[in-house]
Amino acid sequence: MPKSRQDINELSAGQLNDYIHAVDILRARSAADPDDPAGYDFQAALHNDVFVGPCEHGSDLFLPWHRAHLHYFEKLLQGTDPPRTANVTVPYWDWIHAQPTGKFPAAFDRPGLSSPGRNLSPNHRWSDGRPGDGGPGPDLLQLPLLHRPVVGGVATA
Repeated sequence: MPKSRQDINELSAGQLNDYIHAVDILRARSAADPDDPAGYDFQAALHNDVFVGPCEHGSDLFLPWHRAHLHYFEKLLQGTDPPRTANVTVPYWDWIHAQPTGKFPAAFDRPGLSSPGRNLSPNHRWSDGRPGDGGPGPDLLQLPLLHRPVVGGVATA
């Protein structure tokens, strides 16, 4: 039976803890071996690094490629520490609607989803042109979640 993805703001504390736990295990695999295909860094590189992954942006394969990538990423998450992580899915961030606690979902303040230096784009620049200095400027492609719910390959509002 397919698992249902949830809005990150609607995850229970236990669900969010299990998700962070699974992501941390993938990160630990990368720390032990940066080239481990079952590690977080390798999976992120499949999507973000043109020298590693065949990520299909700008082609008619965009939706099926990302759908398959998320499917296999979720399988990695679910296999990290079963039965605890057996039902983990990648949550989405419904960025169309205002967040109850500010610009980003409150979960981003949790250890494991946010920490100094993590998720900051090295190319981030402030509106006045200054280089990023650890302030706002998350590289949303590096956050381990979806940005909108996707149903049947179509982004929904």
